[in-house]
Amino acid sequence: MGIATTSGFFGGRFYQGGQFHEGEDEAAPVESIDLEKLTREELVALAKQRSVQHAEGATKAQIIAALTAAS
Repeated sequence: MGIATTSGFFGGRFYQGGQFHEGEDEAAPVESIDLEKLTREELVALAKQRSVQHAEGATKAQIIAALTAAS
């Protein structure tokens, strides 16, 4: 429980930086997240949180592929 210091997934939910969340600080596994339902912005934040690199102008599909390959 606390305030998310950066945007990312906590307890399986996406939180913006500064947003209060009740849950564990540990990130949810990529397999438990429906990546197709996320916006590109959410995918970029998730990739950053997971230290998964992708091209600056990567499409949503390319970011999903990078996240899936890294898990």
